[in-house]
Amino acid sequence: LPDAVFFKDGAHRYLKVNRAKAAALGIADPEEAVGRTDADFLDPQLAAEIAAAEDEVLRTGRPILDHINRTRTADGAERWYSTTQAPILDERGEAVSLVCVARDITERERSRQALAESERRYRALYNRTPVMMQSIDRDGRLVSVSDYWCETMGYGRDEVVGRPAADFMTEDHRAQFRDEVMPALLRSGRVKDAECRFVRKDGRVIDALLSAVAEHDEAGLPTTGFLSVIIDVTDKKALESQLLQAQKMEAMGQLTGGVAHDFNNLLTVILGNLDLIEGRVSGELRRQIENAVRAAERGAALTHRLLAFSRRQTLQPAQLDLNRLTVGMEDMLRRTLGENVEVELKLQPHLWLALADKAQVENALLNLAINSRDAMPTGGRLTIETANVRLDEDYAARNAGVKAGNYVMLAVSDTGTGMPPEVVQRAIEPFFTTKEPGKGTGLGLSMIYGFARQSDGHLRIESQLGRGTTVRLYLRPALDTSDIAEAAPSASEHPRGGETILVVEDDAEVRAFATSQLVELGYRVLEAADGAEASRILAGDVAIDLLFTDVVMPGGITARDLAERARVRRPDLKVLFTSGYTQNHLVLEGRENPALHILIKPYRKRDLALKVREVLDAPG
Repeated sequence: LPDAVFFKDGAHRYLKVNRAKAAALGIADPEEAVGRTDADFLDPQLAAEIAAAEDEVLRTGRPILDHINRTRTADGAERWYSTTQAPILDERGEAVSLVCVARDITERERSRQALAESERRYRALYNRTPVMMQSIDRDGRLVSVSDYWCETMGYGRDEVVGRPAADFMTEDHRAQFRDEVMPALLRSGRVKDAECRFVRKDGRVIDALLSAVAEHDEAGLPTTGFLSVIIDVTDKKALESQLLQAQKMEAMGQLTGGVAHDFNNLLTVILGNLDLIEGRVSGELRRQIENAVRAAERGAALTHRLLAFSRRQTLQPAQLDLNRLTVGMEDMLRRTLGENVEVELKLQPHLWLALADKAQVENALLNLAINSRDAMPTGGRLTIETANVRLDEDYAARNAGVKAGNYVMLAVSDTGTGMPPEVVQRAIEPFFTTKEPGKGTGLGLSMIYGFARQSDGHLRIESQLGRGTTVRLYLRPALDTSDIAEAAPSASEHPRGGETILVVEDDAEVRAFATSQLVELGYRVLEAADGAEASRILAGDVAIDLLFTDVVMPGGITARDLAERARVRRPDLKVLFTSGYTQNHLVLEGRENPALHILIKPYRKRDLALKVREVLDAPG
């Protein structure tokens, strides 16, 4: 027999073994085993386990079937056996000895372990790979989703399994998935890079590429399901959009610059001849020529604006104190804006000198102030701020055409009507305006944009409907400030702590930055991507010392609501808000409160460390 067959007495001694059992024990002659126990051949622990099982059979008189045990042969090889142990009864019905059959299942066990390891690796790959993965059946219903899928989409696994995969896409892409993607999968068994738009639980839309293949069984035959890999390309598409916009603006700049140049040549001839004629005529004809001259001069002013946008105007850069310039224009701005617009200046002491054309900066500030006035027809607040700032490599990478480095910032903020994203994106295009005909040329912001770029600077527009607008003009410092950037305090000089901080930020990159910096400063950090997730954490029992939350968040819970609800449950909780808006423009749900603690973006580690420590150490 290929199976090992043997008999044992009540003291676990071998009475008889066949050749297969002798070979398993590492002996040539089966008779050598007679009178000996497993302790003479096996590992002591294994021998004790076998003896315990045999004692159980002898005590109960019941067999043990297919007991799996692992042993090592005489040459050290590992083997698995499936053993059946049955009692032999005497005339009184008492178990006095055993008959055992052991089958070598080593190959079967190795195959099982290999399959289990393969399944473990597959599950680890499925769940830990930082891309969304899902399995769907032939009806397009979700059979399983990866951990990263749940993390990205904001759902629990039990909320999605069994539902159509199309339920988690935008309405237009649901139809595309049903009518194009699924038929292609059923027909060919594979789809590559199908564009899809998924909707997270909090309402945010994710642009993605979906690739899928038919799943196969162990025999290589297709099953009834498909495995999908979903690559999030939201940031990539945003960068592509920025690049296309930059290329578009560059092309428009070249076109308008060329037109303005040629038009200036024509105006030179026209104005020159009108000047010659004007001195030779009088009366009504002279007045008509004067009208023509004024029209030509307006045309010249228009070409000047076009040249400003195309970055071909003649600049006279010089060292410029933006604080002094702003204060010098304050009276004129107040008269221009009217009594129903409150003007507030927030000027940073020890401001670096900017390298810029004074007349162009004055023109930019006046244009921005007038735009803000027009956006506040019933009045409001206009804030002008200056600051020394550093735009880092990450910021430059996310904003096409921006160079990392130090800048002097001039910001104009209002509490006006604000603009939707699609208007913000086009605001710097020449002749684009949302004003009524005759009330705006659409060249103001385009001129400032061109001036900023020609000055090696940067223009940034941030706006929200009903909340207002902030326009920031970044200009290069006149003096070398590289030593200022490099002379940041060492980590040991940053205020540190050990408290627990809950970071609430919907931008994953900003959240990761804040978390890593706080951890380096010694704090324990919890993370939440939105107000709903933060509320769940705050409802728990974990101790939290500081809520550090972005002001503008997706979903139905605002930062102000989150803070107020949290303080009902945790009255001693400290709160620090952060925002990309300038400090004095920041309005939380329409209510300003100077007592609120606010950290303005972009911030550096030093700013974060100081502000967090300030809030945590503040009384009350």
